[in-house]
Amino acid sequence: MTQKRAVTRIFSSQPANERDQAHHQNNYCDGDVNGEECIQGDLRRTGRSMEIKISPLCTSPQKTEPGLNRRAEGSFVGGELINQPAEVARNNSPDQFGVLEWRFDEANKNVPGMIEHVGVLSSRQRKGTGFTVLRVPGSVIKSGWRTALIVCGTFFQMLAAQSVKGGLDDERQPLRYPSLAVTNETGVRLSLLSIEAFHAELGFLSKRLQQVDLSGPRVQTDGWSRNIAEAEWPFLTFAYTGYACGNFARSGVSFKEECLAEMRWVLEAMQTPRLSGFVTPHFGPPFGTGQIAAAVFVHGHFLNLALRYRELTSDLRYDGIIHRVAAALIGAAKTTDQSILRSYRDMWWLTDNFPAMAALAAYDQIFKQNNRVIRERFLSSVKAYYLDPPTGLFATYVDPPQKKIRQGPRGISTMYGLHFVKDFAPEFARRQYALAKREFVRTGFGFTAVREFPATASGRSDIDSGPVLFGLGPSASGFAIAACALNGDMETAWELAKAATLVGQPVWTGTELNYRSMPEVGQAVILFGKSCLLP
Repeated sequence: MTQKRAVTRIFSSQPANERDQAHHQNNYCDGDVNGEECIQGDLRRTGRSMEIKISPLCTSPQKTEPGLNRRAEGSFVGGELINQPAEVARNNSPDQFGVLEWRFDEANKNVPGMIEHVGVLSSRQRKGTGFTVLRVPGSVIKSGWRTALIVCGTFFQMLAAQSVKGGLDDERQPLRYPSLAVTNETGVRLSLLSIEAFHAELGFLSKRLQQVDLSGPRVQTDGWSRNIAEAEWPFLTFAYTGYACGNFARSGVSFKEECLAEMRWVLEAMQTPRLSGFVTPHFGPPFGTGQIAAAVFVHGHFLNLALRYRELTSDLRYDGIIHRVAAALIGAAKTTDQSILRSYRDMWWLTDNFPAMAALAAYDQIFKQNNRVIRERFLSSVKAYYLDPPTGLFATYVDPPQKKIRQGPRGISTMYGLHFVKDFAPEFARRQYALAKREFVRTGFGFTAVREFPATASGRSDIDSGPVLFGLGPSASGFAIAACALNGDMETAWELAKAATLVGQPVWTGTELNYRSMPEVGQAVILFGKSCLLP
């Protein structure tokens, strides 16, 4: 089963004319649109008397640059939480780097900063590409004895992790599970579920983001089979890093000002053609100087982050673009009978609309507007046409003109959508989370993880899900941390965070914490989930 998108786009390859089946594919070619947006000059970030210039992605630079007081030799990844290339058609673009390699004794004594509990996943740097390469041979997933080793190893690691609640008074103290710790090259110990560790994770991600050449050209994608990873995953990494910064700033951490500076830089970066221009052939420039057309995936996340920043700071600098983006989304939603907006020219990924609806709810509150009818129409349409009959959960891919579900719920898209539903439909979110927990969340032998497919549906692991073992998906489990926390299930969220920490292969060097088995977009999503756990 091949699927769309590592984060929320998942789809089966079926003939395009089978529109009445559960899986539907559109074929078309994208075209250029004149007047693409452009931000003049070098994009730089200032904060704490520092100035940062973005380094090119493709050169995999050896030198480090200052940013959030961090140091690292960095790269940007072309993968998702955990990637598997086997049997994937939709993401088979040239230069696809997202693959994962399973190993069983990755705690190399020559590598500084290894976790005190041995992990089972690893990643390697592909020289000269600026991408982290993760590999998973197909034989690993099919090998029962290797799977047993993985589960047993993780089980004994889980037994060693004790639950202790901490606070924000001392950012070095563990918030939970003090036995989960890592040491750096000098032997200093760091609790992995502490504020200090989260700060170090942010420092690592910040360095990676700085190395993206934001002056580069936009990525060409048809939205279906070409360059999906290259187009969407960098954008989501920036967005989720910004979301995590917003939560850290709100919680009152000592590095609040760094987080706010990072949010400003991310908001500027998201407006560049390099990050968001991939939607230009479908809708026109998303941040052009003229009237903009709604691109729900890009505009939903941008508006969400911009409004979170404004709520935190009362800073008016982004009000102009906030109003323009909100107007584009509102105008497009009013022209449809269901208020469901397209992700690409003729594709409707339902959960792409959730960040936009959440952002419009915040927009109404901050600016004293009233666009409630749009959200009500959207929610009514979802309830009427796009709830999966066997599970009651919202669908992944839909066909609004035909009012049909084209793909049912999956763990990764459901957990992603639950990051935003509560912001515009709290009662619906409560019911959907209860159903999602029943269908997807599983706990056994001290281990909590999330199914990729409901028990009523069949499917195979792919590049979106990562290697599905006993029905459990690592990508879905990563997105579920925030989904659980935001919907009030803190205990399950902490258990998922513990599991992600155990298998992530953390390496702490200098002041940066990197999870070697996770590409950057996965680390950003999981860091956002951890930020949702703060008091």
